[in-house]
Amino acid sequence: MINEILHFHLPFVCSAIIGNVSRLGLLKINDLYTHSYTTNSTILYANFTACIFMGFFQIFNFSSYDGNLQVCLTTGYCGTFSSFSTFIYEIFIHTVMRAHLFSNYGCTVSEFFIVNILELCVSMGGLKLGLSLAENIKSLLHIEEKEEEVSSTKYEDLINKLGYYLKSFLTILSIPLTIIMLVLSIVYRHNYHSYWPLSSLFSIFGAYARYYLSKCNGKLKNRWSFFPIGTFLANYIATIILSILLILHQRYNSEFTKRLVLYSMIEGLTAAMSTMSTLMNEMNKLSLFKSSLYIFLSVMPSYAMMIIIVGSYKWTNHLHAL
Repeated sequence: MINEILHFHLPFVCSAIIGNVSRLGLLKINDLYTHSYTTNSTILYANFTACIFMGFFQIFNFSSYDGNLQVCLTTGYCGTFSSFSTFIYEIFIHTVMRAHLFSNYGCTVSEFFIVNILELCVSMGGLKLGLSLAENIKSLLHIEEKEEEVSSTKYEDLINKLGYYLKSFLTILSIPLTIIMLVLSIVYRHNYHSYWPLSSLFSIFGAYARYYLSKCNGKLKNRWSFFPIGTFLANYIATIILSILLILHQRYNSEFTKRLVLYSMIEGLTAAMSTMSTLMNEMNKLSLFKSSLYIFLSVMPSYAMMIIIVGSYKWTNHLHAL
C-alpha cells in the first residue's frame, strides 16, 4: 500500500495539479488581449500543447523504467492539461449561444464544422508534431532502435536517469503542492482568482475518475474491441456534469461562494475528467474508418446532451456564456 502511494499516487496527484495549472495558464495568457485570431479563452492552445507532450511521451516512453511514471505523465499530466468537455462547450457557444449574431440560423451549421475542423486538426497536428520532435531528437542522439547495442544501452540509461529525476521531483512536490493549493483556496476564498488553487484540487478527482474509467478500454467484445470505451465514458460523463454545472452556475447568480465553487469544478473536475490528448493518441493508433467512427461517436452524443441539458435551459431562461 505504501509503495503504491509513493510510486504512483503521489506523482499522479502532482501531475494532475501541474496539468490543471498549465491549462489555466494558457487560457489566461490568451485572455489578456483582444482582437485575437481565435476566440479569447479558447481551449485550442491547451489542447495543442498537451497533444505535443502526449506525442513526445509516446517516443520517449518511460514504461521501461517505470510504467507508473508513464501513466502519470500521459494520463495524469497530458490528460489533465487538455480538455474534451470544454471543446464541446465551445461548439455549443458558437452554434447555440451566439446563433442570434448570425444573419440566419443556417450559419450555425458552418460554425459547427469550423470549430470541429479547427480543434480536431490542430490537436492531431500537435500530436504528430510531438511524435516528430521526439523522433528527431532520438535520431540526433543516435539512439534509434536499429542502432548497435551500445546506443541502445545509452538510450536506456538516459530514460532511467530522466525517469528517476522526474519521479523524484513529482513525488517530493506532491504533498507540499497539494497543501499550498488547499491553503490558497481557504485564504483567498473571497477572491475570484482563488478558482486557480480550488480547481487544481478538484482536478485530482477528475484525473482519477478518468484513470479508473480508462481501465475499461478494450473490454468491449467482437467488432467493437478496438473502441476505447473508458475514454469515451470519461469524456461523455464529464460533458454531462459540465452541462449541469453551467446551469447551476447561472442560477446562483448573486451568491459568490457558490459560483466560485461551481466555476472551480467546471475548470477543475470536468476539464480534468475529459481529455483531448488521449483521444488524439487513441485515434492515431486506429485505421481511418475506426478513428472517424470513434471521433463521431465521441463528439455527437456529447454535443447532443449539452443541447438537451443546457439548450433547454437557455431557451426558457437567459443564459450567458462563461
